[in-house]
Amino acid sequence: MRATVYSVALAGETACQAEIEELAWVDPRNPGDILLAPLTRDTILPLALRL
Repeated sequence: MRATVYSVALAGETACQAEIEELAWVDPRNPGDILLAPLTRDTILPLALRL
C-alpha cells in the first residue's frame, strides 16, 4: 500500500464536503473505541506522536 500523509495547521472550523461523510479528531495517545484502519492505527498515529 502507498499512502501520502500531510501535517497541517488549521484555523477555524472544519467541515465534511463532497464524498467525505464523517470527520473525527482522534487523540493519537488514546484513540478510544473508534474503529481505525490498520494503516492509521499502526503507522499514522505513531507518527503523529512524534510531531
